[in-house]
This record gives sequence, structure tokens and C-alpha cells, in this order.
Amino acid sequence: MKKLLLFLCLSVSINVFAQKDFRPGYIVLNSDTVKGFVKYQGDKASVEKCVFKKSLEDQEKRYFPTELNGYGFESGKKFEALILPVNGGFQKSFFLNVLVKGKSSLYFYRDSTDFDRYYLKTDSGLKELKQDIRYEKMKDGRKFKTVDNSYHKVLMEAFTTCPSILERVKKTNFKESALVGIVASFNTCTTPGTSFYVRTPVKSKLSWGPFVGVNSSNLKITGDIYLSKADSYKSKISYHGGLFFNKTLPKVNEKISIQVEALFTRNKYIATFAEQGNFGRMSNYDITFDISYLNFPLLVRYRAASGKYKPFLNVGIVNGFAIKNKQEEVKTSTFGSSSYTDRNQPFKEFRNYSQALALGIGSYVPMAGAEKLNLELRYEIGNGFSKATQIKTAVNTLSVNLGWQF
Repeated sequence: MKKLLLFLCLSVSINVFAQKDFRPGYIVLNSDTVKGFVKYQGDKASVEKCVFKKSLEDQEKRYFPTELNGYGFESGKKFEALILPVNGGFQKSFFLNVLVKGKSSLYFYRDSTDFDRYYLKTDSGLKELKQDIRYEKMKDGRKFKTVDNSYHKVLMEAFTTCPSILERVKKTNFKESALVGIVASFNTCTTPGTSFYVRTPVKSKLSWGPFVGVNSSNLKITGDIYLSKADSYKSKISYHGGLFFNKTLPKVNEKISIQVEALFTRNKYIATFAEQGNFGRMSNYDITFDISYLNFPLLVRYRAASGKYKPFLNVGIVNGFAIKNKQEEVKTSTFGSSSYTDRNQPFKEFRNYSQALALGIGSYVPMAGAEKLNLELRYEIGNGFSKATQIKTAVNTLSVNLGWQF
């Protein structure tokens, strides 16, 4: 049953990644603006192509930078097609993300090597803003860093008509917010009272909330130990609960976030098996592991296409710390007409720290017009509690989680 659910989880996960996120937007074709729906893509894909539909029911059409003047979203990013120099003295067209549009304009794109590039466009043309960082090794083996802020020179030459900001230029850091600020200041200085476009940055969001759930867990012991005679140690349906904290990473990808959780869970694993001894002696074992954990999952969440229901995929690791370890072995030995019972602790090489891999698929459920409720199906594969390297304690857990987000 669990394997079937895991297969379904993986199948749905593939569909989540395959979904296309079309948002209201436009394309600029031969200086004409055509409204419709534009596929929302990551920073690298956005510079190579635009995927457009006139309506959500239409077939999608791909446009490349040589075919459009630009494209954008009704509330969000704008792109312009510009020609840039590439390796070997050649030129190529790209869709550049517009950060500032005015007398001087600032553009950004992330290249195929994940390097962020910035370009300044003025009446004198388009120039790249560069910062070169090099690490050199001295004769004594020590390393030192050299930084060439060549972008300062480009900005100083471009902004000579506004002397009041030149001192600020010298102190401008090579990061998006600082570059946007100084270019916007130049536009305000040279064209006072004139409006110009400045892209509103997407800020990281922190959300948190409680969650509860139910889980079903199985323990499998293998290795040179009598406890491995049981096929598996099953736990009845158990309850768990805790808190989660989620932080979006818009600089990496607006659909990706990091989720940290803290939860309490308790599982009672039970198995019964028999062992045939010498001279007709029979031993019956009733084994119980009653273990409570404080678990701390660290997950990467990918949030799929927009819509009424917004599915997501979680992948990560779970660190667990046992706060309760109650074990009991009831061994009933029978030899002929006599029998006796022993009670022992079955597993002495117990480790309080455990690790697991986690995969989850879920969805945000709209409540009162906001994304408050989220539901998730999660599968975990863990290494259990064995200290001994020759004995394995594999734990597989399937859980359903319900969270409320603030």
C-alpha cells in the first residue's frame, strides 16, 4: 500500500513540475502591444524565449528575442529585446529584465552559468556594469583578493551631467538594490518631475504556523540479531504536531522556499515471532519499541503554477532526536510441559539521533480569499536507531499533514 502511495506521490510530483504558470501580460510585436497570457519562467529561461497565449484556451506560441521588441506582465516583470556581445566577437539577442526605464535605463539577466549581469543604457549606448574579483597566491602561500570595480567608471562617465550624485557613485555597491537606486537618482536629477519605471523588487516572505497530522510507520531490522526474524515491526496510526517556518527565496527562484519544522511524534512498534531451539525448545517473542522523537525537517519547497489551488513539492532531510525510548521483550520459552517467561530490553545499542529523507506533495487550499490552509502527503525513509554498523533499523513513514499559515 505504501509503495503504491509513494508511486502516486512521485507521479503527482512530476505533474506539478510540468504545470505551466501563465499570467496576464503582453508582448510587443512590431511596436504593437498584444495582450494575453505570458508563461512565468525563471531568470535563465526568461532571457531566451517568451511563451505566449492570447487566451488560456489557445495554443501557446514561443517567441525569441529576434521576433519581439519585448514582453511583460500586468503586475510584475518587464523585458526588452537587446543585442549583446558574446564570445568570439559575435552578437546575440536576449530578453533583458528591465530594472529602471528612463533617461538612463538599467537591465539585468542571469546567464547560462548562473552569473548575474547588469547593463546600463544611455544616449551613448549600452554598456555592461562589471565587477571583477580575482584571487591570487603569494610566494609564501597566502591568498589575497583583488577587486576591480570597473562599473564605477562607467557610472561616473554616464552621470557627469548630475555632479551631485557622483560622490554616491563611488560608494555604490555592486548589488541590484544599490544599482537601481543610483540610476533612479540620476533620472530624478536630470528629468525632475518626470515619471519613469522602477521595477518593484520581490521581497522574501516569512510565514509560520502550526500543523498536525497522522502517520503510519514500519520498522525493519536486518543483520546478525534475533530481532531480524520478524518480518517488520508495525506501528498503529499515530498523531503528531508542531510548528513550521517558511521563507521564500526570490533571488534564487520565486517558486522556491525553505521550510523548517519542529514536531513531536510517537510511534509504538510491535512484532511477534517464534524461534525454534535445540531439543524441541520453542521461544515466542513479543517485542515492543515505544519511541518518541523531536523531529526537525529541513525542506526545499517548489511551488507550482498559480491558480485556485497551488500545489507544491517538498524534498529534504529530517533530523530526529529520541526523547523517550521504552523497550520491552516478553520471551516465553516452552520445553515439554514446562514454560517460563523472561522480560528484557531487546535492543541495547540504541542511538538517540536519527536521519531520514523526505518527499512530500501537497497543495495550498484557499480560505476566505487567502492561502491559509495547506495539506500534504509525505513519505520518509529513515535509518532508525541502531548504533551497530552490522545491524540496520530502516524506518518507513507515510504521513498526512494539515497546516495553518500566518
